[in-house]
Amino acid sequence: MFRLFGGARPLGDVEAMAAAATLPGFAVRAALVGDDRRAALVVGERGRVALVVPARAGPRAREVGWADIRAGEGGLHVGADAPVLVAGVDALDVRRLGGDDWRKR
Repeated sequence: MFRLFGGARPLGDVEAMAAAATLPGFAVRAALVGDDRRAALVVGERGRVALVVPARAGPRAREVGWADIRAGEGGLHVGADAPVLVAGVDALDVRRLGGDDWRKR
């Protein structure tokens, strides 16, 4: 098992979904893990989405709004001040997993 800078373990879809499930009322549908396994978007019911990043103590999740997600070079950029790259994931991937719920943002 390799480790990321800072000693954090890379993300997998199971770890990402488990971290998002700890958010209050967040019903997990599916996870989109970046190609580099440094970030993931977890799509939930009712159009909710969470960003999950690895940390030394275990993956950390926070809910983000659709307005915070932008397509850019290399994948999706999440956040405004210090955007997190979900490498290799694009908007079509999110729409496929989100079904019709993505419109309820």
